[in-house]
Amino acid sequence: MVLNIIKNNESGPALMTREQVARQFQITTRTLDLWVDAQKIPVIRMTSGCIRFDPVKVDELIRKHTIKASWEVQP
Repeated sequence: MVLNIIKNNESGPALMTREQVARQFQITTRTLDLWVDAQKIPVIRMTSGCIRFDPVKVDELIRKHTIKASWEVQP
């Protein structure tokens, strides 16, 4: 099942690597590793040292921590 998801088939988007997620957040992979260790971002542990990220969860995390401008906020 996991291998099918990694290959980006009809079941959804491919899992993301550390480098891809770090690039999306514009942080270093070291900072991302610290977030993983602190459980601030969900991760899928494949084998020892091999981790992947669900792009849907990454997008949810970005939206959760996005602060809207004052003109975007509805009363």
